[in-house]
Amino acid sequence: MEIKVLGTRQGESSNSHFVSLLVDDVIALDAGNLTSALSLKEQSVVRHILVTHRHYDHIKDLATFGFNSLGRGRTKIYCSSETREAIETTIFNTDIWLNFFTLPNPVSPTFIHVSVEPGSPFIIEGYNILPLRVIHSVPALAYAITSPNGGTLLYSGDSGVGSGSAWAATKPDVLVVEITFPDTLVDSALSFGHLTPELLAGELNTFRDVQGYLPKIAAVHINPYYENEIVAGVANIARRLSVDISIPQEGAIITVGAESKANRRTRIDVIG
Repeated sequence: MEIKVLGTRQGESSNSHFVSLLVDDVIALDAGNLTSALSLKEQSVVRHILVTHRHYDHIKDLATFGFNSLGRGRTKIYCSSETREAIETTIFNTDIWLNFFTLPNPVSPTFIHVSVEPGSPFIIEGYNILPLRVIHSVPALAYAITSPNGGTLLYSGDSGVGSGSAWAATKPDVLVVEITFPDTLVDSALSFGHLTPELLAGELNTFRDVQGYLPKIAAVHINPYYENEIVAGVANIARRLSVDISIPQEGAIITVGAESKANRRTRIDVIG
């Protein structure tokens, strides 16, 4: 399973973009930087988008992806019913844009909503998907994705303290997790349902207590204003916990191997 990192930051600029991942070219995880990072040809291959929650930085490019796909194909959007409602009443509000859940016509719309419930697995083109409830300021999901070859990616989206117990319901080879704030802003992280390096360490300990190991970790959703502090904090907890944590840049590739869980063959190419 090959995961292309399309966006990794909690901030938009010429060199930082909101979070999106692309699994084997066909399954997108969140839509913060979906159209901005893909050509029209690459977008035409994507037929499944898993959305973790309703915040703008995770749904932004649904508006442009839908427009680019209008009359050219249908895409399934997997999210909770409350997230779908938020999308329709905000970025798909017809006072400002187009509702791709009903266009070009309600019988054959551009976007088909698939309602997702925590703990209820489903299958997409041979990939086993397990949605998990994680802690955030609004209802939010993580997605564990197991490829037909057996490798497992856990994408936790936006997650706060208490999410580690949800992660422990799975046995991922790679955990893609947010670290939004540095440790000096722990109060802000707790208030908004995000993580700092030290808060992440606590969640990883919870996971290891249950599963007996730690997966490789890719940290995303980095606030670019605090990046240097976050990088230093990540290095500290990686040494202390003896865990492999990388901060991939946009364009990086995360490869999850097909070998047994004992080998845990994974590679995270950090580009930039």
